[in-house]
Amino acid sequence: MDFEKIKTVILHKLANELNPSLHYHNVQHTIDILDQCNEFAENMKVGKEDFLLLQTAALLHDVGYIWGRTSHEERSVDYAKKVLPDWQYSAEQIDKICNMILATRIPQSANTMLEQILCDSDLSYLGTNSFETRGNDLFFELEEAGVVSSKKEWDKMQVSFLKSHTYYTSIAKHQFSKVKQENLDRLIQSMNQV
Repeated sequence: MDFEKIKTVILHKLANELNPSLHYHNVQHTIDILDQCNEFAENMKVGKEDFLLLQTAALLHDVGYIWGRTSHEERSVDYAKKVLPDWQYSAEQIDKICNMILATRIPQSANTMLEQILCDSDLSYLGTNSFETRGNDLFFELEEAGVVSSKKEWDKMQVSFLKSHTYYTSIAKHQFSKVKQENLDRLIQSMNQV
């Protein structure tokens, strides 16, 4: 398995085949999630093989957006099952990767440590200073797709989501929970001023 080659192929595919209206779920999102997974895995002393499987899942977790918004995780899994055998991944390894991808479906449902790392990485922006910028990217994406019709509706969705969301790993809780709460408080305050 040559992860760097796989990474080059998948990032090229995402850069060239994702719809430009995906302001949030773009190639940069995948790079960011991969970087965050790498950071968590190093800090949590994830073993070499599991590290590779986590990186692969991060790389493929949103590739399904190439073929559409709905059921994109399932499409990502179908793609993983199709291409990973050619890159010498075993059936057991592919199953682990697919389970990690499926765990990122909202609402997230992570059972293993690797699933938890990918889920926490995927939503790490909620607890960062880039929350507003990334949230706006997601709003524009969802608005263009007809999922939300106004900023007010989006803000209500974000408040509800932030209130219900919890990070899985202790490292994510430590690193992101305080800023996530601040982002929620700021969002509620701005809604109340309107």
